Amino acid sequence: MTQFYAAKALSPAHPQRLCSLIADKILGDCLARDPAARVNCRAQLAQKEILVFGEIVSLRMPKVQESAAAALAEVGLCLTDYSVKTAFHQRAPEIETQDSSCIAADYACDETSEMLPLAEVLAGKLSRNLSQSGEVMVTVEYDEGGRPLRLEQISLALQRDEKPINQILHSALQSFPPDEDSKIRLTILPNEPQFQVMVSEPLRGKSPDNLERSAALMARYIAKNLVAAKLAKRCQVTLAYAVGADEPIMVTVDSFRTGEICADDCLAEAVKRVFELDKQKIATWIKLCKPKFFEISLGREIGHWERTDKARALRDAVL
Repeated sequence: MTQFYAAKALSPAHPQRLCSLIADKILGDCLARDPAARVNCRAQLAQKEILVFGEIVSLRMPKVQESAAAALAEVGLCLTDYSVKTAFHQRAPEIETQDSSCIAADYACDETSEMLPLAEVLAGKLSRNLSQSGEVMVTVEYDEGGRPLRLEQISLALQRDEKPINQILHSALQSFPPDEDSKIRLTILPNEPQFQVMVSEPLRGKSPDNLERSAALMARYIAKNLVAAKLAKRCQVTLAYAVGADEPIMVTVDSFRTGEICADDCLAEAVKRVFELDKQKIATWIKLCKPKFFEISLGREIGHWERTDKARALRDAVL
């Protein structure tokens, strides 16, 4: 029996994506001014008002207006059309952040070079090529073996007609084009309600010291290397951390019965041997490569957590 998988992606000019871009742009400004800065920044958009809020532990505060203007300019908008307010709380740099807990999970598979589900990759490519606020949903049909079979449907919801839509579809879908039975739907929505609150995505605007973001990136890194090592065709990695404990209290791997060399508990043990999962070591690992979070959010750069440089070590650990 075939099954379907759908994924949605927002264009850079979509209000929620815009909030996320602003948050990551401010984060980048903070880290450029003080590499040791600890940032937990969120952005909110309602009508034409942007509120940037959160907590910053830094020797120098960011230039919020300039960062917001730069993020808006990237998607063809102008700061003069918006008002920007801030609600930051700055603590003294010598005060340590509170120990935290979290559960982070991420997924990887071998159906695309990005090691993400095909629907997510196609939706992302389409959304990045849109010049206006909108969203894309892509549905892919899978065969009984869990492999992509055909492109079932593409739905685009835009605020107005995007003239070169056929060019956008062609450039984004060259590797997996629709067939004669695929459905392409373009919906022109009315203007957004005058009062609509959008908030940045939860992990945006957070520095590597933030455990939620660093653990999520590490889970992504591990899952991708497990697939690259051909230890599983697809897998989900989950890391759990408790307050007062530096090492994870739980490391699990779910290969969805696609592991051919060893069982899931064996894969989890290999992960513990190959990767340094201490809270501070994860944060240091992310910081060392000085990731440009804003450019990564725009899809212009790839974070080093997308590398597969641990694949051989993982295979050696289980063989």
